[in-house]
Amino acid sequence: MQLKSKLNDHPLLKLLIVLLILISSCKKEFYVNEKINPEMLQRNLTYKNGPQIATVNLSQFRAKINQAALGTLKKQFDIRFPSKVNEDRASRNI
Repeated sequence: MQLKSKLNDHPLLKLLIVLLILISSCKKEFYVNEKINPEMLQRNLTYKNGPQIATVNLSQFRAKINQAALGTLKKQFDIRFPSKVNEDRASRNI
């Protein structure tokens, strides 16, 4: 009961307790340094320095994709019926 009344009388004491809890829970991260396996580090560097992503236009994409693997995305890329999809878009004024 005495502790509760002291906390109610001193709001800064409440703040100090909360800060101490936060600091004590976070300080672990400052002391525990992760040691990276040299093999893993080398592999990560090869990914970083590896081939970059090349930009392709839609016609190149259509020529290279496996249409069977697209599933429902065929409609999004106008793969199956491009003229019908374009007509639908024109009729809806998209």
